[in-house]
Amino acid sequence: MGNCQILSSGDKIKLIRKKYGLRQDDIVGEEVTRNLISQIEHNKAKLTKSTAEIIIKNLKEIAKKNNLEMDVTADYLLEDELAQANSILENYVDELKNLLVYKCSRFYESLKSAEEFLIQWDIKEKKVQIYELAGDYFYIQNDLAKSVLYYEKAFDILDKTSYNKSLLSILRKLSLMYLNSLKYDRSIECCNFALNHFKNMPDDYISIFLFNTALCYYYMHYYEKALEVIDNLEPLIKDNTSKLIDVLNNKACCLSDLNRIDEAAEIYLRIFNLLNTNNIKSSQYLLILSNLIDTFAKKDVKDEVIKYLNLLLDRFPTSSQDDSYLSVACFNAAKAFIYLGDLQKAEEYLLKALTLSKNHNKYSLQEKTLSLLTDLYIQLNDFEKLEEINLEAVVLSNSQQKVCTNIFYKLLKFLNQNNKTEDIDKILNFLIKFK
Repeated sequence: MGNCQILSSGDKIKLIRKKYGLRQDDIVGEEVTRNLISQIEHNKAKLTKSTAEIIIKNLKEIAKKNNLEMDVTADYLLEDELAQANSILENYVDELKNLLVYKCSRFYESLKSAEEFLIQWDIKEKKVQIYELAGDYFYIQNDLAKSVLYYEKAFDILDKTSYNKSLLSILRKLSLMYLNSLKYDRSIECCNFALNHFKNMPDDYISIFLFNTALCYYYMHYYEKALEVIDNLEPLIKDNTSKLIDVLNNKACCLSDLNRIDEAAEIYLRIFNLLNTNNIKSSQYLLILSNLIDTFAKKDVKDEVIKYLNLLLDRFPTSSQDDSYLSVACFNAAKAFIYLGDLQKAEEYLLKALTLSKNHNKYSLQEKTLSLLTDLYIQLNDFEKLEEINLEAVVLSNSQQKVCTNIFYKLLKFLNQNNKTEDIDKILNFLIKFK
């Protein structure tokens, strides 16, 4: 960014004089004394509006007489330091917004510069805006830890006692970041804070916080609690087909994991009909097809598994690699191939799911995928590939700061059955040292 220097009114007058080679006597005229100008320049006297206008009038006369261009105004001379700081920070906000839109690598450099400026000029409104933009940037960069850090900084500054759109925006983003970081309790805290403190919140925000809460309960395996939240959420989004599909999918997932398979299948088929009826070609199609496959596999209806698996495979070539549901679809396709006894295809799609879940920092799906690959390689007695799984599990444990217990237990049991004491020791040493 350009000049970020904060100048007092006296500093501005002094710089203008030096630029045009003028003395204090040259700009005072008959109405203002040189002594007053000297005091203003040494920040011992405050510049008034009338004095500023006299100085500008005298400067313009000098400029006209000497054929000089001078665009200085009285407002410029009178602008106090706080107003200048606000203006500079507003420029930072605009610059960061533009860099964010274009995903420019210069964002980080500009952010650091803005933060250095904020150390001296603690203007809360601008600080919140800058921290929120930083959180958005690091989210786009898949750096969830830094994204959470900046959203938390913004949240700490904001007034928590009154309804505020900025506070709601930060709470919404924080709840999502905590959810993506597997910090489900923290996400629920954010959602409950918003729902309990702001009674006049728009329905759009209420539905977002309820939906995130239901997702957290689902991932925490509190399926009954998730269903209770969904019952409150459904009436709010019944006229929004896209949101309704997401909510119904969450409901069906809960029912499936409660072993209420017939009810889950009924809801998945309802969603599938909604997608077809409304001619929706979004990535939700991938998710619902993959969930239908999983449900009919649990019901052991082979023909239906094959039917929906073929529909899913037909969509893969046209699906974007950035599609957030593609990794889940690949995972469920792999499970279907295991159900159908095609282990080669199962491995192929598990490896695709692993790559995609890494790209999107989906730690939970990475762990599920690695666990299923562990089962597959144990079945194939493939020691070399199991060693690769072990390394992947170590990296993932460090990334999510949580041991992939299920995977390591499977590896330890298999290695013990095959008397691989050296490999067992390596895993145990990692688990002992893990913090």
